Amino acid sequence: MSKGVKIEDKASSRVATIDKEYKNKKGFSGFEHIKRFKGDSLSPKMVEKTADFFSRPIDLIFIDTIHDYKNTKKNIIFYGRKLNPRYIILDDTHLNPSMEKLWTELKEKFKGRIFDVTKIGERGKAGMGIIKWRK
Repeated sequence: MSKGVKIEDKASSRVATIDKEYKNKKGFSGFEHIKRFKGDSLSPKMVEKTADFFSRPIDLIFIDTIHDYKNTKKNIIFYGRKLNPRYIILDDTHLNPSMEKLWTELKEKFKGRIFDVTKIGERGKAGMGIIKWRK
């Protein structure tokens, strides 16, 4: 995502990532606008820490978490409400029956504001979707 930010906008942009482990330290070096949080994305403390990092509302949330209905839905709810993004991108929407169930539910809830971009995102059978969160 950081590669999509124009050079002149990097100083004012903010990107956050949450992982249980820090990986690829070298790959993140030189990107001062990226904040790496270590921990459980669903802990109330982590949600608050992440929200405090941003001025709100934000443009985009990319959710690529544990690929099951419950975990992914909680991430959508917690971060969607707290950060009020324009868009939420979900990875692996068709990966397994649990994610298919969530995707079907989301399509019903966000009619006219949800898009399956699996083919143009070149995600094969794994799937990818975009929700226009704010009306």
